[in-house]
Amino acid sequence: MKKKLSIFDCLCHNLRKTSRLLTQYYDEALRPVGLRITQFTLMATVDEMREVAFIPLADFLGMDRTTLARNVEILLRDGLVSVETGATDRRQQVVRLTEFGESQLAAAMPLWRAAQRDAMKKAGEWEPLLEQLTELGKVGVPDA
Repeated sequence: MKKKLSIFDCLCHNLRKTSRLLTQYYDEALRPVGLRITQFTLMATVDEMREVAFIPLADFLGMDRTTLARNVEILLRDGLVSVETGATDRRQQVVRLTEFGESQLAAAMPLWRAAQRDAMKKAGEWEPLLEQLTELGKVGVPDA
């Protein structure tokens, strides 16, 4: 006899719930530097990619451009990033960390690393899970 599917078995529901709880955990860890995990990950991605245009950045983060623009606007307002015209393609908008953004990211990094180590320890065997989530993120909805 097949088990009746329940919302409690829903992959999306469980991932979103876990995401919300992890977001709260990382937000609390980053509170001393005044960043949220959404801001930290965006800044760290921009730092890692050096200077990056909006479309490739949105694609990498799995965000639509409107959501990315709203998130970048907050960082821009707070002086953490700059948005400039691309050097090779003047139609592109390129995001870069400011000096202040670099210093805030540097101050946040040890806090994030500590939270990351703790979360990974609590997750146990996390590498296979990370690989599965990475693969799921590449394909969107899996084949039925």
